[in-house]
Amino acid sequence: MKPEPEIFQLLVSRYDLKPSRTVFVDDVQKNVDAAIAQGLRAVRFTSAAQLRTDLLALGLPVGPFEG
Repeated sequence: MKPEPEIFQLLVSRYDLKPSRTVFVDDVQKNVDAAIAQGLRAVRFTSAAQLRTDLLALGLPVGPFEG
């Protein structure tokens, strides 16, 4: 279970993810910190508008926010 490192390692392995190209989103900071410790890019969810801003800052394409 989050935030144990093994869950992130399992997901990376199972889905053949490249951690540096994978974004993890969670509303709990310790889970975000654990994902970062495993090499994933991670952001804490606080609102849809903030998530959009965070994803754009990571250079990811996102659709328009209506809210």
